[in-house]
Amino acid sequence: MKNYSINTISEENIRSLESDLLQATNSEESMEAAAQRLARTCFERFVQEDGASEFVLARVYRTISFSSLPPEMQKVVLEQETNPQERKFLCLLGTHGIEEQWCRRGMSENYQVQAVPQQASESPMFSALFEELGIDPISLEANSGRSNSYFHVPEAKGAAAIPAQEGFVDKYGIRSVVGFGGSLPGGDMYAVLGFTRVSVLQAQAQKISQLSQASHTLLSTQIEAPIFAELS
Repeated sequence: MKNYSINTISEENIRSLESDLLQATNSEESMEAAAQRLARTCFERFVQEDGASEFVLARVYRTISFSSLPPEMQKVVLEQETNPQERKFLCLLGTHGIEEQWCRRGMSENYQVQAVPQQASESPMFSALFEELGIDPISLEANSGRSNSYFHVPEAKGAAAIPAQEGFVDKYGIRSVVGFGGSLPGGDMYAVLGFTRVSVLQAQAQKISQLSQASHTLLSTQIEAPIFAELS
């Protein structure tokens, strides 16, 4: 399969990559499996001249209610929240990166599940994501007057939206963060985030977000399937 570069990918390349994603829409048995395919595709298909991925880490999240979480995640939530039934949670579904533990959801130490932030102090990055996408963190509905379809942190170093500076941004040479997301059938939302080792211009971050349509289709085809692979 053809590989691409984030800062030179063309509209035609985007359409080709979308086609590759859509060919897999009916081959997965859970939304987690579809999300994992999406994260892996983003990681593997954007490469530098030396063959290394332009991404250090690519991840896919979706919102979910407490009752739909598997028992081990409910246990984590109950240690943090007193009224979890009243909130939605961001759940890591797909992940692929340069570290082995970043390639399996179950190996994530801190980001498998967390409450959708209602104020920036709860999670600067996800608060910024919701704000840029124009999505209300309580209702998960699009805010009127906001039309951004992408998330972009052009310079990750020192960015308030990316608090994990020393142990992540500095250690792995993160240059930019790009992402996109949208609504899923039933009222939940999904988000795709990529942490890059190349600087990404705004125009290219916006262009990459055109993958949101294929991503939405890929995940929506699994809306009636089990969310988690171990439950499929």
